[in-house]
Order: sequence, then structure tokens, then C-alpha cells
Amino acid sequence: MTYAEIAGLAAVSPSSCRRRIEALRRHGVIIADVAVINPEILGPRLKVIALVTLERDTPDGHDAFRRAMTALPQVAHCHFVAGGCDYFVQFDLESMDQYDRLLERHFTAMPIVKRVESMVVLKDVKSGGIGRIDFGSDR
Repeated sequence: MTYAEIAGLAAVSPSSCRRRIEALRRHGVIIADVAVINPEILGPRLKVIALVTLERDTPDGHDAFRRAMTALPQVAHCHFVAGGCDYFVQFDLESMDQYDRLLERHFTAMPIVKRVESMVVLKDVKSGGIGRIDFGSDR
């Protein structure tokens, strides 16, 4: 959205809106500006979520796994989680063949990985908190 569009929703002037947003950036409240790409223009994409359990719960093991996930461009998100697994990893891929190759190369080959449970995303219901802010709504 432009400053003018946001200003209109917030009932302030565009210049005031710009100053306020810049202050939020300076104070670390706004940490990123993002561009949302229309997936329909890119063509079919595949999202796979992997629930990964490590063999040993050691600092070195976690560090090695985190480095490996950070180095893979196909990893969209990697979260260290509590519960039935150690990591929630989301991949953005071209095909299942690509995921199969990643599994063989980066999970099966890593002795630190005990188990991987994979889930294919069929449809995004809500993604990334992206949406319009409705300042006029009382809901």
C-alpha cells in the first residue's frame, strides 16, 4: 500500500503517515518490507512441510542441522519447536522429485536426523499474515 492509502485508512496526512512509519522502522517495530508474489503468475509450485526429529539432542547436532537448513535456498521457513518433533521446515519447491532429491541428499545423508514426516500443502488458507488492515471495522 502507498503512504496515501494507509494515511486514508488511518485518517492522517500522507506526510504524517510517512514520518510515523519511518519512526517505526528506526525503532525496530517494522523490521521488513516485503513483496508478495502472485503464485498464479509463477505457475504451479509445491509446498512441503517436514517435521524433523534429530537423533541426539546436542548443541552440535542442532547447530549442524540449522546450518544445513539455512544453506538450502528451497527452505522457506525453519522453526525449532517443542512437541513431537524438533523442527518444522517448510520447503518451496518445483516438484516432488526435487523434494525426494533433497530428502536423500540432506536428510537421509545426515546421521543427526532420526525421522522426517512430510506433509504436502494442498491449499494456503492464510499465509504470512498478509491482508489489508481495516481501520474502520469494529470487529
